[in-house]
Amino acid sequence: MENEEQVCGEIFNMMTDSHRTVSSSRTNSNSSTGQSGHDFDNSTESLSPRVYGDLSSEQTARIAIFEAFKNSPAKFLTKYTVDRVIGFGSNGVVLAAISNSQSLPVAIKIIYKNHSSSKLSSTHIPHEVKILKTLSKKVASTTNTVSSLLKYIEHWHDKNHFYLVTELFGSDWLSNAASAEQLNPISFYVRYNSTTLRRVNLPFSSGSSDLWAWAYTHRAHAWELSQFQNTKLPIRQVRQIIQRVAMALAEVHARGFYHGDIKLENILVEAVVPDCFGAKSPEIRLADFGHARRVASGIRHYGTQDISPPELLRDSPYDAAKCDGRASDVFALGMMMYILVNDSGDLPKMAQAIKAGTIGYDELVAVDSGFYPMNGLEDIDVCGQELLDGMCMVDPKRRLTVEQIIAHSWFSEL
Repeated sequence: MENEEQVCGEIFNMMTDSHRTVSSSRTNSNSSTGQSGHDFDNSTESLSPRVYGDLSSEQTARIAIFEAFKNSPAKFLTKYTVDRVIGFGSNGVVLAAISNSQSLPVAIKIIYKNHSSSKLSSTHIPHEVKILKTLSKKVASTTNTVSSLLKYIEHWHDKNHFYLVTELFGSDWLSNAASAEQLNPISFYVRYNSTTLRRVNLPFSSGSSDLWAWAYTHRAHAWELSQFQNTKLPIRQVRQIIQRVAMALAEVHARGFYHGDIKLENILVEAVVPDCFGAKSPEIRLADFGHARRVASGIRHYGTQDISPPELLRDSPYDAAKCDGRASDVFALGMMMYILVNDSGDLPKMAQAIKAGTIGYDELVAVDSGFYPMNGLEDIDVCGQELLDGMCMVDPKRRLTVEQIIAHSWFSEL
């Protein structure tokens, strides 16, 4: 933890109204959190009461940024140069910055503590931080390995926050969108070491580097190109993304963990590698490990209710303590694939019935001989349908593993 310094500050435009078109459409998308790729609603350790009470996510983020500079000035004014705010949610906010010693772009996630955890020592860090650090160490110890997991750099904490520093990854997919959010920047003064008065002025965004933003941008483009006939995503890039996420999951699963919250908002996407046709192939990073646990611990709840697997239904014959979270990740990956390959971008109708409690496990098994009912997939080929069925089998023991997914013939042309 940083030594306390004499710091004073003044925040301007703290509680401002803002135009929030895109975020409202996220709320109606497939995610139950309605947040960006840098969202924080999935930490099981973030319990009420919050340090910041009942403020909105944006108001809390603005105050938290000021408090972060005040409580950790050596980090935010010396070690890192903060450039902008790139995402926020109910449990935290993410800043884009540069590591001054290495000239390396980084992301600094400010994770809000609850009142009870504010007094805990640095050893009581969130699961998200501990697991990402563990996975990064194992990747670093393996030579010639290209990882699709977000790279851990460091962490610390103060009385109000945990801080997680990772690599900065992801393209700004909504930068040119007509409906992109327009939020006022955050501006304040900070006095450091009793002598230096520095003004901090940061552009403020709710986030646009995740797979949700990638899909939104590409669907909008398809809608225009088709003269308002369809919003189909480019199938080659969808295949690339699904395969890369499966590879990232293979890393996690091979080390004895499951992710616990696979969804569009937890996949960061960057267009960096031109293929043989000159098109850019998307690269991904798997992020947000707040629900990740060791496989041996079982799984009782999936991170996002909308894509929770059938074995976690109340009337399921499976003991949650003995359920394999890796199979739950595979089911969630299948739901993510369904969202990307169907024209509407919605979840199957059956998912809505399950969430509403109108259908249980036994009825789900009986509907289609153990296959999860999939509607609205007229354009998918036989090979793709086979892969999707294999990932979403109602019985988790019958599902494909991530290794089988990676080797599937649907990816043979990539």
